Amino acid sequence: MDEIGIDAPKEDPSAGTFHLAKSSRAGGPVTSVALAKSLSDDDDDGDMTSEQPTLAFAAQGSYITRYNLLCEDNQEEEHQLLVFPEGGTTIHGIVFCPELQAIGKGDEQNSELRHSGNIQWDSIVFGEKRIAFCNIRSRYNPMERFDVAKVSGETSGGKRDSTLALSDWILSIKQVGYPERNSGRSISPVSLVVGFARHFVELWKVITEVASKETLVDAVRLRRLHLTPATMVTSMDCFYNQLQDRIYIAAGTSFHKIWVSSETLNETETVSETVPKSTCLKEHAGVVHAVKFSRKGDTLISCSDDRSVRWWIWDEAIDVFRQQWVGWGHNARVWSVSFGSCDESLVVSASEDGTARIWCASSGGSLACIQYGAASSSVWGLDVFGNTMVIGPTDGIISMYNLSDRIRGRNLKVIDSICIPDDRPKVEEKLVPVVSARLVDPLTSQEKKKKAKRKKRKPQVVVGMKWWRYPDDAAEEGLLVSTREGSLVFLDVHTQTWIFLDQWCVSSLSSTHGFHPSDGCCMAVHPNSRSIAIGTTKGHIVLVTVTKGRETKYILLDGHCLRSVQGLKWLSGTSLVSFHVRSLAMWDVSDCSGDNPVIAPSIVFSMQTNGVPLSCDYDPLGHRMLVGDSRGSLSLYCLRESKYPVPLAPVSILPRAHHKEHVNDIRWLDNSTIISVGNDGCLRVSYVEEDSLSHGWSFPAPSVTGYESIHLDTYGRQRILDCSVQTLDTNEMTAYHSNVAVCMGQKDGSNSIHIQQLQGDHPCKGDRVRGVKLHGETIFGSTMFTLRDTDTEFLVSASEDCTTRISAWRNGRIVDSLMLTPQSSCVRCVCCSQIDGSSALLIVGGGKLTIQFFLVQTPAYLNCSSIHDLTVRHLGCGLTTPKKETKLLDQRMNDVECVPLSEKDRVHLVIAGDSNGMVHLFLVSESLPSSHASTMGIKIPISDWPIICVRAVVIFDRVLVMFGTTKGNVMMIDLPKSANEIRDAIEFPDELWSFVGNFEAHCMGTNCIDAHVSQEDKSSCTAEVSVVTGGDDHSLSFAHLTVQKENDDAPISLVCVSKMSAVPGASYSAVKSVFYLFHQGQQYLVSVGYSQTLCFWKIFNHGEESPVEVISSVPVALGDVNCMSYCISTGDTLEVWIAVCGMGVEMFKLRKLQET
Repeated sequence: MDEIGIDAPKEDPSAGTFHLAKSSRAGGPVTSVALAKSLSDDDDDGDMTSEQPTLAFAAQGSYITRYNLLCEDNQEEEHQLLVFPEGGTTIHGIVFCPELQAIGKGDEQNSELRHSGNIQWDSIVFGEKRIAFCNIRSRYNPMERFDVAKVSGETSGGKRDSTLALSDWILSIKQVGYPERNSGRSISPVSLVVGFARHFVELWKVITEVASKETLVDAVRLRRLHLTPATMVTSMDCFYNQLQDRIYIAAGTSFHKIWVSSETLNETETVSETVPKSTCLKEHAGVVHAVKFSRKGDTLISCSDDRSVRWWIWDEAIDVFRQQWVGWGHNARVWSVSFGSCDESLVVSASEDGTARIWCASSGGSLACIQYGAASSSVWGLDVFGNTMVIGPTDGIISMYNLSDRIRGRNLKVIDSICIPDDRPKVEEKLVPVVSARLVDPLTSQEKKKKAKRKKRKPQVVVGMKWWRYPDDAAEEGLLVSTREGSLVFLDVHTQTWIFLDQWCVSSLSSTHGFHPSDGCCMAVHPNSRSIAIGTTKGHIVLVTVTKGRETKYILLDGHCLRSVQGLKWLSGTSLVSFHVRSLAMWDVSDCSGDNPVIAPSIVFSMQTNGVPLSCDYDPLGHRMLVGDSRGSLSLYCLRESKYPVPLAPVSILPRAHHKEHVNDIRWLDNSTIISVGNDGCLRVSYVEEDSLSHGWSFPAPSVTGYESIHLDTYGRQRILDCSVQTLDTNEMTAYHSNVAVCMGQKDGSNSIHIQQLQGDHPCKGDRVRGVKLHGETIFGSTMFTLRDTDTEFLVSASEDCTTRISAWRNGRIVDSLMLTPQSSCVRCVCCSQIDGSSALLIVGGGKLTIQFFLVQTPAYLNCSSIHDLTVRHLGCGLTTPKKETKLLDQRMNDVECVPLSEKDRVHLVIAGDSNGMVHLFLVSESLPSSHASTMGIKIPISDWPIICVRAVVIFDRVLVMFGTTKGNVMMIDLPKSANEIRDAIEFPDELWSFVGNFEAHCMGTNCIDAHVSQEDKSSCTAEVSVVTGGDDHSLSFAHLTVQKENDDAPISLVCVSKMSAVPGASYSAVKSVFYLFHQGQQYLVSVGYSQTLCFWKIFNHGEESPVEVISSVPVALGDVNCMSYCISTGDTLEVWIAVCGMGVEMFKLRKLQET
């Protein structure tokens, strides 16, 4: 039996005192999820047939995390078990024992059986080529795993191992036998059917032997069934018919096919191989990622790369499965599919597009779509227990949803095909007389009879359609429709009757100002008044006001000189904005008496961009107007004067904020921050400082947590003319009301309306989340820090998903996390600089040479135990390239280093290396207030090769900076450790730095560097520096540098590079991160790389053939390992927390045991 989450280290017995062990895992893809009832006798509910699960399980890498659903969100610390300590094995499935799943609190016989020793394990966990037998379903007891002995006969004696290793990749496991109910026996057999990727299945018998204090699981293989054809399969599921003693196997392939086979089971046979017959299902057009049988076995569901979910039923007439329906709706490949609800009347699926969908099992219709809220998360894992669904995305948390709350038809009102009154003028039939052949040219002597023809009617054109409340206090909200025939009609949705209002276009206005009802092009309705504005292609706007007495007043907003109206927006009950081709106008309609039916615009805004204005928002406190256009640009106008020029020009323009795509909407968040959305699919935050626009950050819109309240198919040709969503309780978001109206053209030229209304509890009300969110993609950079000597470590991780997160860790386990301001491109590096324990300066760099500065602080009176105790300020961005050029850049910051310069001024020197061989220098002060302005820096050309890593050490009040390149060499430069000197040299950067030297460390890229000053003689101004590097050539390289200064003001110069040595084969793949450790005068080294092994080395200084030797190593259960960070605890005993980062974070603890 293993300790929870702890793996026995591989140590050198001669060393004996160092212990390198796993602690926990967080983040990264959730490869498998499961819901279950607890088996504890002390469960209060006790009803195992309840539809509500009490436990949720999430598998990440080799770990399983258990969450108690009876506790509030994350109030109870979750339990974690390292299932596969061998390392490198990813869990793909969790199978619960079906017999134990039916045991209730009142079942005394089964309860006695469970505690008598016959049933020790309650779950089977499999991944890649291994199976583990675990006890994980008792929520009051720690999870545990049992050792396995693979034997060839009925008796034990095989080789003992922590897990059962098989010959091929495992795709599915089905238990087909149950433990015997004889509590007097000490052996209870269980039969398992295991499906493999090479299209064969094996039948195993599992025997649990219980000794005095130890349990051992014996596994015996009985049969192997080779299925036809001999091919590789990507998914498999089995169904066991106990009455027929027959197993049915469905296997999906990468060749778009599903093979279905069946065979009779006979456990009494010896090991044999048979070839059952198979039938082929060929409807899919992509790789089949999942297949699943129903409980009765007469139904099969599948999903594929072709983005479809398919339902198959058994046809007894021809003894094959045939397709009944296909579900379309996902926008990317579908990874997983399962039956939903107890009666299997629902189907749920999870996709790479970050969504989970609920389907009707009888019709295949889409009932709901759940949009998971992460930037680039794909949903892999999926499980359903009763009415609860759990999904496992790629960012490390699990989300649970109530299926009933998510189904759209629960409180849905549908009004289908209500015809808009046809107000088109009737066309009279026109008869054409018959022409006699004798009166025409002889060449056309044949008589031609022309039948009466009807002149084709022009189609009815709807100008606008908006949800509106009729001027009757008792009336419900309905739909207001305007047409190009001048009609204005109102649909009472409750009674489904039309009410005709007065014409919106009256002759007294149209004839005088030269426009016609057919010029109508757009409509806007104020939500809190009875004012209706209709724009025309002539530039005019007709303002129609319907009073409570149902009288209609008309006012003309004269904009004929502004060209066609493109859109309208109400800013308030008395202020209207109209969008024109090259300008926009603001209208004051507060004084709309009948004596003055024509109004001129109050302010006309000129567009100084190439786009057409589409959206705007007004800041009433700052008297500023924001405008977004069709070319993705934002414009800012100031309205603080009493008189304005005609037209008014913008004071600031932010070009291409949405990459030449339409800016659909824009809003002020506060007096200095704005948010906009566009057709580029992104939410963009921009900043305003002193009436000047500046870039902020952009985030993909699908990353925002959302839900699908109404699913309406418009068949790709119709217009959704109005959609409104009203939240009835804005604080709790517990109830909402949404309306969707779609205008559909008919063949005769008229129009009909399809309406869907949904009112009730918010679909997200019952959602639950477990775990701590990290990243949805690979982590490329990390660093750790502590504040005020607390027992909480903070890990900063930078990921390919354009985000950076600070996560709090206590005792090796993650507590919570916080996302920093994201970047518009990938984040590649991060570092931390601290002058003391009161604050930490974070530097984040990545794509397009983006670099950001954050200051993290905590009040002195707080213990600083979580993210909520931190105050994070965004200090701005670093810039060494003009903003206009950064959008065209293809370079990125690969690594960054920071050196504190002045404790008094709290100034730091930031050094970054990019993929073009350039070095970027910045001075950042902690005392500056939060600013969104850019900090100008210095750019220095250093290398013709991309810089991969950066390391700096302080020697004699100078800074020695080392850079590793893709060529494999290490280059060194000298910089002053004086903020004043650096400021003075900004205009003359060549005088700031000097080249020190370089040496070749690797024959391929140098991925990481660490260095320390081993000796410093101030009298002779000489120093010795020890350097270690890790490279793509799988080796560690050691160098000893001797440097000196000629005088106090002189830069550092290189005397020699001595004691060069290398450790080839230090890793099976590239070494990605290294760092030095020191304890009681002895040097140590920690390294990690793509080989997924964390190594602890001892360094020798006496000229041995090998400069280091491994004294402890532990496998890393992460993929794509890229970086490592550490935090050393204070005290005489060596204790180090090490965070290895890649597709997630795995935390290790290195400590020196007390000698006895």
